[in-house]
Amino acid sequence: MGYFKDEVNGYFGSSTTDAVKAYQKHANIQVTGNVDKNTLTKLETELATKISDNDKAYDAALKLMSE
Repeated sequence: MGYFKDEVNGYFGSSTTDAVKAYQKHANIQVTGNVDKNTLTKLETELATKISDNDKAYDAALKLMSE
């Protein structure tokens, strides 16, 4: 989603905290740097929307069902 700007290393370090804070600011939720229930819910919803908006298999299935 573009918020993490460092190399992935498997740890929840300062770069991850910064990415979470940037996302929280973008999502207009309390900026804490922690992935709480509200943050996770917003992330899941936004990611699901992004996937469905760009899912060619889903679009093809809908087209096939309408034939």
